[in-house]
Amino acid sequence: MHSWIGLSVVVFYFIQYLSGFTTFFFPGWSIPMRQLVLPFHQAFGLIILCFVAVTASVGISEQAAWHHKCWTVDHVLCGEHAVSTLVGVSILIFVTCVVAIVLNPRWRRLPLPEEESLHHLTNTD
Repeated sequence: MHSWIGLSVVVFYFIQYLSGFTTFFFPGWSIPMRQLVLPFHQAFGLIILCFVAVTASVGISEQAAWHHKCWTVDHVLCGEHAVSTLVGVSILIFVTCVVAIVLNPRWRRLPLPEEESLHHLTNTD
């Protein structure tokens, strides 16, 4: 399961990367079209980040289930199992914090004055 989710995340990441590269790097796209694509690009980036966290969590839980026999054999919580649980929870907390920071409009990066004349994607005029 972990490998299939991970493979699909890698494929979606490269699709996101190539679409972002062609949309925002090449000069052929118009500014209104780039403004239209930008929210979708950002949303799919956050979705990919969440799927990366799910992939890592599933991989950690598979590793813990198949290789840490201390809980199933001795009925005690061993160090490896505790570390894998801590890493999984840390990944989920990290991704939750990143999503909260990215979605909060107060923390959105404002363009620098020298970027205003060069970059009109964030203008809503």
